[in-house]
Amino acid sequence: MIVDIADFGGEPGELRWLAVEELPVGSYRDIHSWDLTEPLQYIKDDIRVRVLACQKKYVSAPEMVIGITDEVQRAIPDAVSEILKEIWMDYGTA
Repeated sequence: MIVDIADFGGEPGELRWLAVEELPVGSYRDIHSWDLTEPLQYIKDDIRVRVLACQKKYVSAPEMVIGITDEVQRAIPDAVSEILKEIWMDYGTA
């Protein structure tokens, strides 16, 4: 399971489960600018890979700014809930 920001055309803070096939080649990179879609394509038939994507508002460039937007921060509780559902854990609503 991968949890990260992405640009899938949604509203900032919107969450969406994506399959590896939904990640265009070159669209998903780590902080070192390595394309992660290619290795994910190699393992997807042997390992279940799911991506919980949160629609980004923006990514700072060329300088990196540490932090997250309010929209993404507000999505964190829902993202945690989605992850717990994905791994079949139920902690209630407390």
